Amino acid sequence: MLQELLAFLLDGLHEDLNRVKHKPYKKSKDADGRPDEEVADEYWASHIARNDSIIVDVCQVCIIMIFQACLHQFFIFLGLG
Repeated sequence: MLQELLAFLLDGLHEDLNRVKHKPYKKSKDADGRPDEEVADEYWASHIARNDSIIVDVCQVCIIMIFQACLHQFFIFLGLG
């Protein structure tokens, strides 16, 4: 329940602080065998074209840090086995 409240509050803050006033619509293309990194970069550029707020900036950094920490722990676990 707390998680839903936090998500609701962050979404509201994001919408109020969004620097993008006109949100362009861009249809996503299929991967069609392209490298995942290229597809991810294209998706992120499209996302930022519509969503650019301090909430996105901070959460992006937090997600990357959590992912790197989890990945680091995963490799430590694999190394011990």
